[in-house]
Amino acid sequence: MGNFLLNRSAFFFLSLALSFLVVGVSMHHILKSAYESYWTAIDRVQTVDFNLLASTATGTVSVIIQTDNREKAEEFVDSNYCLFRIQIERCANEACQVMETMADNARNERARCQALENGKQTLRIPIFQDAASLATVSFNHAYSKQADVAVETGQRIGYLTLSRGSFIPFEADYKDFLSKWLKGEANASRHEIYKTSASVSLLLGLLTFLILFIVRQFYISQVKRKIITEKLLRVIDRKIEKKSL
Repeated sequence: MGNFLLNRSAFFFLSLALSFLVVGVSMHHILKSAYESYWTAIDRVQTVDFNLLASTATGTVSVIIQTDNREKAEEFVDSNYCLFRIQIERCANEACQVMETMADNARNERARCQALENGKQTLRIPIFQDAASLATVSFNHAYSKQADVAVETGQRIGYLTLSRGSFIPFEADYKDFLSKWLKGEANASRHEIYKTSASVSLLLGLLTFLILFIVRQFYISQVKRKIITEKLLRVIDRKIEKKSL
């Protein structure tokens, strides 16, 4: 250990290597924590959106289906900018066993929208001809993963289907952020959180190096003090020997 601290080249090489290791490991873990926090918040917001749509949109969708208004159906499903998937289906037969898709934002040409096709946790809300007949759909709280659906009797004419999008995997999001950050293009809202997290990691790496540097300086000062003390003791010993002679 002592030789390592006294050898300047070895010290700086190993200290820098350790500091970079700290930056890499801490950045991975801190960014993952930020990633999970961000997307968990988005998931809760979507739950609230699902609740709102389930309680307010069924009447509008009922009118769209009954009037076969395809243009309005497209406007409706595209209204959320593909934050989650919205489908409007109408019954193709009286028994409502065969469905026809009127509009689906996952069919939009944008890649963000098409990615919704592999969404998860689908919520299928029955739509009735009589707007007074409603399917009461609700999530008990923002953390709920499963909705409670209480279906009232009535003539079913279609469905409003809501699906959460599949969030980008952490590793892919991590690489995308680092790439865009280096290019100065990391402008998404979550990237601001990631930048703060990455800055904390860099500070941890710098702090690691500074601590090692301070330890080295302290050790060197102790060694120098020991050497000086030994020299003084030898001088004193020689003087004592001369006097005794």
